[in-house]
Amino acid sequence: MDLERFNDLVVQVHDHKQLQTEDKEFIREELPLVMGGLPQIDRIREWDHPSGVHIKGAPVRSYLAAYGLMLGKKAFGTRDYIGQRFFDDMENRLTMGVMRASFVQGHPRGFYCCKICSMAVLPLFEYKMLAQLPNKELAENLRGMIERREGRFAGSMPKALTEFSLSF
Repeated sequence: MDLERFNDLVVQVHDHKQLQTEDKEFIREELPLVMGGLPQIDRIREWDHPSGVHIKGAPVRSYLAAYGLMLGKKAFGTRDYIGQRFFDDMENRLTMGVMRASFVQGHPRGFYCCKICSMAVLPLFEYKMLAQLPNKELAENLRGMIERREGRFAGSMPKALTEFSLSF
């Protein structure tokens, strides 16, 4: 799966640049076909993050789902459910993952499954894009843990990835 355009669009959103009409059409119509839904995303094992960091394993799925949802919400111009299965499946998975981490696994609020995956969902909290969650509270809590290097964030983290995630 070629994710070069996907990465370019993520960088546009990250840099607060307006998505063009053709970008929005690509996201709405072609991105679901290119990414193929959650089963296809789950099979991707490696990915080059727009920050230049090469990611392997579960964080790939978290980033692709989080950034895919972020692009969808930007393209459709909503923070609520989009009403398109591809995007709504990603939102449901991410919402359940955040809730599971807190309520089942006992992680602090806003933490996902690991520190790398947590940085993937931070922009969603910052942009208030997970409709069923208290995004502002989760963003403040997670951002604080990352910046203070608390708990799971106390160890080493890829600097470029951390800076990218904190600068949305």
